[in-house]
Amino acid sequence: MKILHTSDLHIGKYIGTYDLKEDTEYVLNQVVDTAIRERVEVVLISGDVFDRPNPSEEAIKMYVSFLKKLLDKNIKVIAISGNHDSGIRLSAYKDILGKGYFVEGEFNSPMRKVSLNDEYGPVNFYMLPFFTPFIVKSNLKLEKGLENYDLAMDEIIKRENIDTSQRNIILAHQFVAGFKFGGSEEDFSYSNGDEKNVAGVGIISLDKFQNFDYVALGHIHKPQKISRETIRYSGSLLKYKTSEIDGPDKSVVIIDLKEKGNIEVKLDPIKPLHPFVKIEGLLSELTNTNPNENDYVYLIVDDDKTPIEAKNKLTPYYKRIVDIEFPNDTLQQKMNLDTSLADKRPIDFICEYYREKTNKDLDEENKKLLAEIFIEANKEGGQN
Repeated sequence: MKILHTSDLHIGKYIGTYDLKEDTEYVLNQVVDTAIRERVEVVLISGDVFDRPNPSEEAIKMYVSFLKKLLDKNIKVIAISGNHDSGIRLSAYKDILGKGYFVEGEFNSPMRKVSLNDEYGPVNFYMLPFFTPFIVKSNLKLEKGLENYDLAMDEIIKRENIDTSQRNIILAHQFVAGFKFGGSEEDFSYSNGDEKNVAGVGIISLDKFQNFDYVALGHIHKPQKISRETIRYSGSLLKYKTSEIDGPDKSVVIIDLKEKGNIEVKLDPIKPLHPFVKIEGLLSELTNTNPNENDYVYLIVDDDKTPIEAKNKLTPYYKRIVDIEFPNDTLQQKMNLDTSLADKRPIDFICEYYREKTNKDLDEENKKLLAEIFIEANKEGGQN
């Protein structure tokens, strides 16, 4: 059985003020083309189908069109919700699309299992949408709370009856031990960019996945393997922030699953419609080049120019300026143009305010509590 693994489609997303509709449609079409070319039988989507829980009608139409292109070629789709999705809304489209589209929008225990057969027997796909410890506690009706995500995953796994003689694949949308941030994940953890300290969101240990032949992960935007070739974050299909520019190119994972224990994995590249590039130089140099006007650009101005002066001179030359940095400007932190506030998470503002008022840092317990609150608010209210 050949399988394509992707995640973090973020349909409906913007970069700054730029609508990524055309860019997203372009890469989704590449996913379809790749699936057809590779003779894929199943496409896995490991969460964050949409960029917000209440997607626009246009975003919904794009997703449904993407699914229909796959289903019309008899390619099955198995999808779970991520922290950006509304599970109820995501599940609604299964009635429109009919057979071949399997979706799990809300956490359930035991996990929903879809079994598909090939010449070697059944392949079991376990669907684990994004969850929090609170969701697990409520669903399982536990008397005591769960302190972290790893303990929550313990409770989930011990209720499963996994036949390890068969081939088993799990879809999940969580932080798993050993990951590296991609730079554009929009979670509400208080991590300060440190993947070893994802306070409030928490990391799930690798041993929880030992009974699975392939682990199809979403949530991290940087494509990467974790420990072994068959535990993977597919990564997002597009680069969304300046911190991703120098990172690895985007791709989807192609899995060639044969008999138990025989599995091959390869990456198939995804090319953007409009590349996201970084250009550095003096203002005179930046206004004396011939850039591709359709690129998304991150400009670094090495002069002692004011941000307003530089922006006024650069705007006519670059159609899609995402951000401009002024390393020599002492006011850089105060005037990071349009994106500095957008890059901050709500929890960052609260922690900074608390520090200003009390002259001390917010303790870890309260950071975790705030992170939980923001995650729930994000799912219910559609707020980034």
